[in-house]
Amino acid sequence: HILGYTERLTDLEFYFSSECAPCKDMLPKVAKLAQEHTLDFRVINAEDGDVAAKEGISSVPTVILRGVDGITELGRVVGTSMVGLTGLLREYYL
Repeated sequence: HILGYTERLTDLEFYFSSECAPCKDMLPKVAKLAQEHTLDFRVINAEDGDVAAKEGISSVPTVILRGVDGITELGRVVGTSMVGLTGLLREYYL
């Protein structure tokens, strides 16, 4: 089911805030997508200002798709758009 990108995809990172109700609603949906696409899934608290600044997180939830090196950002979705996240994954999967 992969479009030749097996070597390029590895991580799906979910940035959240403990006070963010939409984050809590979205988390299980994103976790399920990560599992379906065999991606390592990381949940990262963006309340840490250093983490947020380093990754350019200005709003939560934010989901970042990374390449196999765990560094290269292949794309990101800010907000609760599962359509946007599904579209991002479709760029790399059938």
